[in-house]
Amino acid sequence: MAKKKLFAEEPQLSIYNKLKPAQFKKLKDYPYKRMFHVGQVEKMDNKELQRQILSSEISRAFNWYNVNTNNKQQKQFVINYLKEQKEPKELINIVRRCEDYKFSVLGSVARMISLQTNIKHLVWQNSENFFQKKLKELIQYSKTLPEPEKKERPKINIQALTAAKIERLTDIFSDELDKQLEKNKFNKSRMKKLFNEHQVKKRIMNKIKLNFDNPDMIEVIDEYLAYI
Repeated sequence: MAKKKLFAEEPQLSIYNKLKPAQFKKLKDYPYKRMFHVGQVEKMDNKELQRQILSSEISRAFNWYNVNTNNKQQKQFVINYLKEQKEPKELINIVRRCEDYKFSVLGSVARMISLQTNIKHLVWQNSENFFQKKLKELIQYSKTLPEPEKKERPKINIQALTAAKIERLTDIFSDELDKQLEKNKFNKSRMKKLFNEHQVKKRIMNKIKLNFDNPDMIEVIDEYLAYI
């Protein structure tokens, strides 16, 4: 099965800590995997130990998800499961309508199924049967919910925004230039610092340059344009 992206907070299997050296040898043919990949335990010769590990790890992982994830995460677990099952996008969007709290517990099993396949174990079979039953109920319930209203995005006038930005920055730089001219001393460093503070892009600065006729100002703008 393909590797899944895991949350940093997700628990890790502790199988190795439970096994004696002789039992450990039986596990050497397959690598230790993070999280809930207990399917590897199927290869164990000691069926009683296998049963104990499966039961313990399934229960621990299930309880961990119930405690450490919220309703929104649980909902996403179910959505991810439906995507993995190649369910139609239309169905997935219908399920998205459902309130987050409806996915509590259900999401825990969905996440475990996503990380795990074909465990022939009573505890797991019960969880999987519960999941399939509740999932069908949730889908039927979701179909009774109204479609969310489509919100139209307001159209943004890029040209108007750009023009407003050019005007605003021109005013700021003009004010600074006037202050410096009043002191009869042009401060090139101060002006460059002002350009950098506002992170003026080259295209915008070229437009701003057209609004000035002061030679010192034009010179410092050219130097700024050559630098960025």
